[in-house]
Amino acid sequence: MYHSSDLVQVNDTSHGVIKTCNEGGLRNHDFEMDSYIRVALINIYSKCGSLEDARVMFDRITSPSLMAWNSIMSAYAHHGQVIDVTRLLDKMISDVFIPDDCTLHSILSAFSHTGMVDQGYMYFLYMHSMYNIMPSVEHFNCLIDLFGRAGKMYEIECLINNLPYQPTGASWMTFVSSCWLHTFTSDMNISGCY
Repeated sequence: MYHSSDLVQVNDTSHGVIKTCNEGGLRNHDFEMDSYIRVALINIYSKCGSLEDARVMFDRITSPSLMAWNSIMSAYAHHGQVIDVTRLLDKMISDVFIPDDCTLHSILSAFSHTGMVDQGYMYFLYMHSMYNIMPSVEHFNCLIDLFGRAGKMYEIECLINNLPYQPTGASWMTFVSSCWLHTFTSDMNISGCY
């Protein structure tokens, strides 16, 4: 069984090993690091809590792919840096990349973590109107989380009752967690719904 102190030690160790390889070992070789490796390092740095190193790794990619853009936006979203996420989105679009469902999932997640409901909902609506992306159940779950963190419980009930998909376990867990957080009692019957 792992304890939280074990996870911190693993994260610190992973970060140190990756940083050493990147700064010492890999830099001394005469080759361009593969873009997939850089994207993997962006994800690792972000998960180890080093957003600065993730950004340095992204900036070293000469021609970022959509996967690289999504990776760095996901990193910033995970750390609640919504302004950086929207700036990256603008830069990505100016570099002639069209957002995909992963891009918009990161954006919705970032707005959810910062409680910026109106802006997050606006991007949700843009998904189809501007980017021709049909929202998936994961996007709706982000919207449920966005409303839930802000205490907009009636909006969640309305959303769940009108979902174009069958609500998933994650949909219900997000709703129930929000009810508990905001001491909201719902008349919805969720037994046997997933």
